[in-house]
Amino acid sequence: MRIAITTVGSLGDVQPYVALGKGLQHAGHHVTVVTHWRFREFIMRHGLGFAPLAGDPKDMLLTPEGQRWLMTGRNGFLFAKGMADFMRPLMADGTRDCMSAFRNADAVIFSFLAWFSAHGILEKTGLPSAAAYLQPFAPTGEFPPIGSPNPVIMKRLINRFFYWAGERIVWRWFRPAANSARAEILDLPPLTRSMPFEALRLDHTPAVYGYSRHVIARPMDWPDHIEVTGYWFLDEEPEPEIQRRLTDFIDRGTRPIYVGFGSMGGWDPEGMTEMVMEALKISGKRAILQTGWGGLSSNIDSHDVAVVESVPHSWLFGKMAAVVHHSGAGTTAAGFRAGVPSIPVPFFGDQYFWATTAHKLGVATKPIGRDKLTARKLAENIIEATNSEAMQARARELGNKIRKEDGIGSAVRFLEAQLGKK
Repeated sequence: MRIAITTVGSLGDVQPYVALGKGLQHAGHHVTVVTHWRFREFIMRHGLGFAPLAGDPKDMLLTPEGQRWLMTGRNGFLFAKGMADFMRPLMADGTRDCMSAFRNADAVIFSFLAWFSAHGILEKTGLPSAAAYLQPFAPTGEFPPIGSPNPVIMKRLINRFFYWAGERIVWRWFRPAANSARAEILDLPPLTRSMPFEALRLDHTPAVYGYSRHVIARPMDWPDHIEVTGYWFLDEEPEPEIQRRLTDFIDRGTRPIYVGFGSMGGWDPEGMTEMVMEALKISGKRAILQTGWGGLSSNIDSHDVAVVESVPHSWLFGKMAAVVHHSGAGTTAAGFRAGVPSIPVPFFGDQYFWATTAHKLGVATKPIGRDKLTARKLAENIIEATNSEAMQARARELGNKIRKEDGIGSAVRFLEAQLGKK
């Protein structure tokens, strides 16, 4: 089959789909990843086709509006509204880009956010399709949705009500732009009370979830066309010069910790770096700092700290004593797989979900929201993570379980079986 995979967001929202695409390509399919121009070289380096999708997530996050979005914290309502505010102006261009990219496809696989541009095209063309998600989205009575007002397990009917209400709120924000694209580009009638989320369920659209059952158990009330496959990891190594420099640093002393906040850039990087350096001083730890999209400054002069803009977590995390991160889905997964404790510092959105999940599993310290972070609190959590034998043992155990899974292979087999029925 010729398969188009479309996804939206930062590297953490793209990398798992590249891993999945490589698995599909290895199984004999031709795969094109439809996403932002920023990731073109990365995708083609891994032997996959590329097609452009409107928008640049880094530029958007660094705008004043993007910074305000980051400050929504764990307020799921404001997070979803900010997400919709960013995507609405791109809906028409995204729909056009998807139309062009899907023209020669036999099937389409979409992420949650990319679906808003893709669903009208799939309706019009009748192309076989499947969802591929990194977080649990399908309604269940077993736990509340990400970003719900109450983060603890509630009664089954209340959980389902929050899924029902959340879908309607999100669709209300997206509906005007989606209907405009439907009319102007696709010549389709507008959707009013007809919920496209409900259509996914009524059509039994297959869905694969790229996380481990050892992290979140598959709900018993999910239908058979939904599968939790295990993580979709992409193994990479740094460029030789970076690898030599970091290996020399690691070998020079005690095992360091990792500190990085991925795509969470622009939020006072100098102040954040100063706070991290003070926490390292208090805890007495060496560290590798990843500046990412500007969350940390590279202006550091210390023999106990190595600075790098980007480094594959698959190569680095297993060499660390612990990892301090923003709890994005991909970074959290890499920490689980490496079998090392995490110190979660969530900024917003689903990061709070993953941070809380890791803490409940006993492989991470209690999350400190970015707005509550101090050098003293961070130092205390670093000390706890690196000194707790129980946490280290649980992290190693979880890592062993995850490394035994074949998430990509399971996803490929499930998708082939499901899409073959369409």
